[in-house]
Amino acid sequence: MKISAIPKRGRKGSVVYLETRYGKVAKQYVPPRNPRTVEQQAHRRNVRAVARRWRTLTAEQKTAWGVGAAQGYFLNDQGVQVRLKGYTFFARLNTRRADLGLPQFD
Repeated sequence: MKISAIPKRGRKGSVVYLETRYGKVAKQYVPPRNPRTVEQQAHRRNVRAVARRWRTLTAEQKTAWGVGAAQGYFLNDQGVQVRLKGYTFFARLNTRRADLGLPQFD
C-alpha cells in the first residue's frame, strides 16, 4: 500500500516501512525463508573458514590488506561512498575464491 508520509524506515512490529522507486511504502513483515540448500550451507562454511583465517594473519599481513582495500569503496544504505576495511576486502575476495574452489590469498 502506497502512503504519502512515513515517519521512518525499518520495521515496527509487523509493519515494514521503506522507500522504493515508487515512493514511501508500508507493508506487512514476512520472515525470510531459509531453504538451507547444499550451496547455501557450503557458502556459510566458507564464510566461517575465511573469518577464522583472518584471525591467524600477522599484523603486517592485516596492514597489507588494509592498504590494498584503500582504493575500494562501496555504497552504504544511505547511498554514501564508504571506504573498504582490510577485513571486508579479505573476506569478500577469499569467500568468493573459496566458493569457486580456488586457493585463498594471505
